[in-house]
Amino acid sequence: AINTGALRIGDRYFATLAQQSACAIPEQDTVVVTYASPAFELTLRLYQTLWGLADGKTADEIASELNIKPRTVYLHIPRLKERFGAVTIAEVLALADEYGLI
Repeated sequence: AINTGALRIGDRYFATLAQQSACAIPEQDTVVVTYASPAFELTLRLYQTLWGLADGKTADEIASELNIKPRTVYLHIPRLKERFGAVTIAEVLALADEYGLI
């Protein structure tokens, strides 16, 4: 699971990908896994906005699902770009995909 990237540590919103290193101790029925800190620190709303954008939703659709105003979604988008060091939403989504966030 580690080498395939299928192992995730944490819950749905704040899961982090495990690093590709582990140590098994079969005689003790133990596996030690090291994992990296999240590459990007995002609030729950930023994650939700990111997932909505990844699903191809508009700001109005994302706002409706999150029960917030579309203007708030429009304010989240520049924050996402800043956190990812990206200029476009496409770059944000590509980086998020690369890091397994979407």
